[in-house]
Amino acid sequence: MVKATDFKMVRNYVRKTERKPTTPRKLNAALKLVQNGWSIRKAAKEKEICRETLRVAYEKFKKIPEVEAENITINLSYQTRNIFPKDLEEEIAQYCMEVARMGYGLSVRQARELAFEVADRNREKLKIPPSWDTANIAGIEWFHGFQKRHPNISIRVPEACSIARAMAFNETNVNIFFNKLSEVRQRHASFMDGSRVYNLDETNTSTVQNVRKILSPKGVRQVHQIKGAERGESVTTCVIIGAYGTLLPPVHIFPRKKFNNDFLINCYPGSVGLANAKGYMTKEVFVTVMDHFIKCTQSSKQNPTLLLLDNVDSHFSTESLDLAKENGVVVFTFPPHCTHKLQPLDVGFFGPFKTYYDQAVSTYLSNNPATPPTIYRVAGFVRDALGRAALPQTIIKSFEAPGIVPFNRNIFTEADFIMAQVTLKPNPTENTEKQTDTAEEPSDTNPHSSLQDEPESAANNNDVSPLIGPLQIRGLPKAKEVAEKERKQRRKGKCMIATDTPEKEEIDKRQEETRQKKKSAEERKNKREKKDSDNRKKQKNKKVRKLFESDDSEEADDVSGEVSDEEVIVTKTKPNNEFPIREISEGDYVLVEFKAGKETPVYYVGKILSSKDSDGDLQISYYRKKACKNNSVSFTLPSIPDLKSVNISDVKMLLPKPICAAVTRRQQDIVSFDFDFTKFKLC
Repeated sequence: MVKATDFKMVRNYVRKTERKPTTPRKLNAALKLVQNGWSIRKAAKEKEICRETLRVAYEKFKKIPEVEAENITINLSYQTRNIFPKDLEEEIAQYCMEVARMGYGLSVRQARELAFEVADRNREKLKIPPSWDTANIAGIEWFHGFQKRHPNISIRVPEACSIARAMAFNETNVNIFFNKLSEVRQRHASFMDGSRVYNLDETNTSTVQNVRKILSPKGVRQVHQIKGAERGESVTTCVIIGAYGTLLPPVHIFPRKKFNNDFLINCYPGSVGLANAKGYMTKEVFVTVMDHFIKCTQSSKQNPTLLLLDNVDSHFSTESLDLAKENGVVVFTFPPHCTHKLQPLDVGFFGPFKTYYDQAVSTYLSNNPATPPTIYRVAGFVRDALGRAALPQTIIKSFEAPGIVPFNRNIFTEADFIMAQVTLKPNPTENTEKQTDTAEEPSDTNPHSSLQDEPESAANNNDVSPLIGPLQIRGLPKAKEVAEKERKQRRKGKCMIATDTPEKEEIDKRQEETRQKKKSAEERKNKREKKDSDNRKKQKNKKVRKLFESDDSEEADDVSGEVSDEEVIVTKTKPNNEFPIREISEGDYVLVEFKAGKETPVYYVGKILSSKDSDGDLQISYYRKKACKNNSVSFTLPSIPDLKSVNISDVKMLLPKPICAAVTRRQQDIVSFDFDFTKFKLC
């Protein structure tokens, strides 16, 4: 037997009949007929309405007093029973929208958890479904109904915003920006009308596109889009736009040590190509970019230009600021972490540009299957994207949106600064003023009056007993007060006119301090490397002495007399004459030490092909160890000669003349020595 609770109401109910719902006008007319003595069946048939509907309305009408019944219009509602009252559900909706504006929006699951938390706190006054208590979360069907009842709430994919951006974009920083911009605009008439105002910024253009939405069959779990590679090569593209809807030729910075003219194949007319190891904007590269800007705008002291930049350190160097000042370029910077709202390129240009750039890369892959785009194609993709994105109206709107051209300092409202409220600290001066004001207010004549009023207010609260909303339960997001640690603060950027004398001198001073730090660090590094090199040489000399001091006493007696030419230790680095010394010449056979890290050193036998050069290096042909009978050791030349350059400090011993008992031609390359190699690890 199927229970009624096993069925669920459909989410989108479709009517199965064409019968229209009963209007209030027809319903009240039928009620008057029933009042006049008509039966419910006859009145319903006369007015062509449902008899059961008229019966329910009449039962409701009979409960109304006769005095009020004449002026009341009966209107039946067909709404389903809601878990929350209308006012409380409206509070939940307002809370969801408020935290979304503050940058802490709720996901679908978090909204359901909030609804259950509100219902749980008001459990005595609400009827909670058992399924909510079982799962500790509001049902998904309730959420879909909540969406329909509040169409102003939608589910969207948010744009990521860092905490630094949320903190920095506040009313104080924006006012400082507009105050300084107003000051700069007074310097020249072309700054006032915006004809000589430009914005410069860099963006990343890669050989791998961002995937966009495509058409695909329904029901497929995974849909793929071909990309050139997992991680492509990135080229920095510097874009410059003017407030009158103009676009200057871009500058491309390629990740190469040397620039190749083929990088600019099919580029935007007038584009400039540069190269460095990482492909980023640097202080040295920005000097060339500034020169390119001056040539394109024909800037001079008689015809100045206003250039808006962000606070990236690579934009400020002594050379670039001197070049700008000599040619009438006024460099004006945005407040730090505020470019997402104030910079025209970020506000209205880079969005469509990136979309068209990705489309250009996707079009290339569609026309050239299985052929990944290379770095030589990037300039062509940028040209296609700029041709579609750099429309005059798009650029003009980009300057108009942040209130730069035309100038509008009231473009931002309190709603735009709501994200900064999370970390905004109260002004201590305002708190002290409020405390003094409250202290100066005259006190009540009856000191016990407030205590006498408390029971009445408590009684009233018990009678009203309002429901607890989400604002009382959770509150709005607010940063916790953390004690500031005593540490060296990082230098903060600021909104400034970089070409003015005070700011320029500060930048020059900071750059000189950076140079001195790098110079001193390099000197310390060189001293440390020289000291390490000297220590390594001393350790090698000690090891050579220990190696030969551990020889047998008989060998020591043999060597104590005259030392033969065949058993001379090469100790060129030793200042004293503890070991006999003879210069190594071409054709000698030597024992070479090779040591890798902390491992035990290994030794190779080799023949000297050329005497040492100016750096003390020898050209040696190595032999390979070959085991023979009677535990004797012989050496053979490999089929492919192993020739290496070795420093004379790595040569540890001059070997005696080799013994060659060659019978066949093949045995001519096999040699042996009248020497005991048991103390050496040979290879």
